Amino acid sequence: MIEMHILGGTIPVQTSTSHEFQTGGPSVLNPQIVDRANDFHVHASWETSGPFFGVLDPTMNWEAEALFEQMGPGEFPGGSFTATTPVVKNGGLQSYALRIVMPAGSVPEGVYRVILRLRLGSGSTTSICGFDDLGLVEFFN
Repeated sequence: MIEMHILGGTIPVQTSTSHEFQTGGPSVLNPQIVDRANDFHVHASWETSGPFFGVLDPTMNWEAEALFEQMGPGEFPGGSFTATTPVVKNGGLQSYALRIVMPAGSVPEGVYRVILRLRLGSGSTTSICGFDDLGLVEFFN
């Protein structure tokens, strides 16, 4: 669970989960083994509160990114698996949710540590960043 404390606000990530999406079948929640023939999704939901969030630039976005660290020999250079949602300028409680989709076959066969990175920024500037470790997942053919 990510919990970021900043001057005038707190951002606890309520949930961060992943699942294999099997076309025509049920989702497999928090899988440790994923068939590369299926899509893989990472979900994040969080809330913000505090006066800091009442003065944010409304052109900023929250960006969630799924990062894959390959275990063992070799390295996966990675794809850009991201999703964004606009900032809501609100000093009170504000809820957000994102889904990051990795299409079938986009992650090579192997074992990976999957990390969710949540950032608040505008363009190349990142003003807030946090991480959540989703654990080890094996992708197989």
